[in-house]
Amino acid sequence: MNFLEDDGTESSRSAAAPGAAAAEPSPKAGDGSQGASADDGLVQSVVRCFAEVFAASEGLVEVHADRARSSLRRAIVKAIVGAGLAVTAVVWVCTAAFAAVRGACGGLTELWGGRVWLGELSGGLLALAFAAGAFALHSWWTSRREFAHLNSKYERMRNERERQDEPEIPAPLGG
Repeated sequence: MNFLEDDGTESSRSAAAPGAAAAEPSPKAGDGSQGASADDGLVQSVVRCFAEVFAASEGLVEVHADRARSSLRRAIVKAIVGAGLAVTAVVWVCTAAFAAVRGACGGLTELWGGRVWLGELSGGLLALAFAAGAFALHSWWTSRREFAHLNSKYERMRNERERQDEPEIPAPLGG
């Protein structure tokens, strides 16, 4: 049996070497050696318990570290895929907008009697007017939403202040 596996009890000594128990002097009642061996066994048990807890905690830390690395890897992959999809969507929308403007310019060129420069100019101005209109609509919608949010916030603050200023009316007894 290994020295580190020996827990100091009589049974482990006898299992290790059958004649070892007979060679050791037996503790006497008056010399206090019985209390010392019990204390040694208790200390060894506590040390073994702490070693097991420490080993288990190391394993738990490793598991959490592996999970964190895996989660980070997944988040990075999701971010990369999301960025790729966003770039693709932006390119697709811009290409569609460009094709629509080119088509409008061609139609306006025909409308102006084949003058290409006039069709391109009016198509560009139309595209700029459309972009400015979209920006104005977005600004109006955002300011309305912000105004509604502030309105509800101020109403909530006013109600809280009124609630704090009002004295509490006690409930009627026996009602």
